[in-house]
Amino acid sequence: MAQIMKKTMVKKDDGKIFVKSEYNTLFVKKARFLGGSWDKESSAWSFPDSRESLVKELLREIYGTDGEEEPAIVTVQIDMDLFYDTLNSEIYLGGFPLASRRFRDSDVKLAPWAYLVNGEFCSSGGSRNNPCVTWETGTIVKADVPAATYELEKGKGGITLCTIDIDIKSLQKERKSLIKRIAEIDQMILSAK
Repeated sequence: MAQIMKKTMVKKDDGKIFVKSEYNTLFVKKARFLGGSWDKESSAWSFPDSRESLVKELLREIYGTDGEEEPAIVTVQIDMDLFYDTLNSEIYLGGFPLASRRFRDSDVKLAPWAYLVNGEFCSSGGSRNNPCVTWETGTIVKADVPAATYELEKGKGGITLCTIDIDIKSLQKERKSLIKRIAEIDQMILSAK
C-alpha cells in the first residue's frame, strides 16, 4: 500500500480559520471563491471565521473530512489510457497531483500515495518547452485516496474502486470465538459480585 496523504488540519486563531492539507487544485480554486488566501507565515490557507461552515463543507467535498475526523481512504485503479485524454506536465486525480514530469527527458514522478502496477511511463514525453507525462499502452496505476476523490471521479471511464478480499469463514470463526470469550467474561463478572 502506498503512503497515505498528509492529514487535513483545521485551526481557529485570531478570528481566522487556518487549513493545512495535501495540495489540491480544486481546493485552491474553490478556496479563493470563499475568500481564502495562502498565508506564507503559517503555510496554510486562511479564511475569515465567519465562513467556517462553508470551509468545512468544501473540505468534506475534496478531502472527505472537515479536519475533525480521519477520512475514509479507498484504493482506486486507474487505466491511464482510458482515464486521461490530455497530456500535460502534471496529471491530476480529483484535483490531487497524481504524476508529473518536470523536463521532457526526466523520469515521471508519482505521488507518494500512488504506485504503478502494470506497464510503464515513457522515458521521455512532450517537447523541451512542453514536457508531458506519457505512458505505454496498458499502464495501470493504483492510488490510495479519500473516498470523496473517488466519488468526484467515478463517472469517468478508466477508474475503478478496488475491493478487498474478505475471508468470511475466518471472520465468522473469529466472531464465534469472541462471543464465547465475552460469555466467559460475563460469567466471571457475575461470580465476582
